[in-house]
Amino acid sequence: QAIMGIEIEYILLACFLYVVSHITRAAGWRSLLSNRITLQEAFFIVSEGYFLNNIIPRSGEIGRALLLGATTNLNVMQGLSAIVIERAFDLAIAAVMFLSTIPFALAMNWLQPIALTLLIVVLGGLLAMFFIAYKKDVAEIWLQNISDRNQFVRKVVFPQFKALLEGLQVLTNPIQILVGIFWIIISWSIWTVLFHWMVTSIVKDAPFWWAIFSQSILAMGIALPSAPAGLGVYEGMTVAALSVFNVPRSSALGVALVLHVIQILITSTVGLIGFIVQGQSIGEIFKKIKA
Repeated sequence: QAIMGIEIEYILLACFLYVVSHITRAAGWRSLLSNRITLQEAFFIVSEGYFLNNIIPRSGEIGRALLLGATTNLNVMQGLSAIVIERAFDLAIAAVMFLSTIPFALAMNWLQPIALTLLIVVLGGLLAMFFIAYKKDVAEIWLQNISDRNQFVRKVVFPQFKALLEGLQVLTNPIQILVGIFWIIISWSIWTVLFHWMVTSIVKDAPFWWAIFSQSILAMGIALPSAPAGLGVYEGMTVAALSVFNVPRSSALGVALVLHVIQILITSTVGLIGFIVQGQSIGEIFKKIKA
């Protein structure tokens, strides 16, 4: 009954906004790669990564890096470094969204120390990456000294570490970082607007901060590996977040199911198109991920 109460225009708008969010996410990742790939390449690789996550949890990040190496002249570690930076910004944004709305949702104030710890850890990690990026020469000399005494480090670790350092160099370019953060924030804004739009289909006067709070809870909940496509976790976190505002569980679950099904269908469809357009084999990518 809750699902049937959601009008078709809400669903069509959700499909459109999910595609737009992929484009903005691709623009952000492309900026973190110092614009060394086209927006089309970034869009398809990001979509393919989401598709891989639908099959094996958290495989999309490694898959994106491998696809970047297979379809462009960039090193896999360069792509991975940009993904790590992107994910760090994602967690920081989620923590800030939660901490900014928790005063209004005291029912979940027990999560405040967790969110604060997460934010501190992420910011510490970002500062460490900034330090390494600005001290690239020192880091290379340090690892070079180790590689001179260890053949494995010299042949395997050192080349990959150099590529990782090359990817982190974007942190020394404030303009590129700001552009990347801008597009990542835009993608978060789209997801939040979409969530709010869907919630208003069941609670007409729902304030926008409900969506900000719920999106932060959802993001922190599905950040860790879970079932494929976050099945169950996505729905459970959405119901838990909306229950704070006394939204009936059946209605909250209806919204969660509709949003999740749309997300899975859009990411799978666009991701499959990306594999076809770029001439990549899903089976081969999974073999590389496993390796």
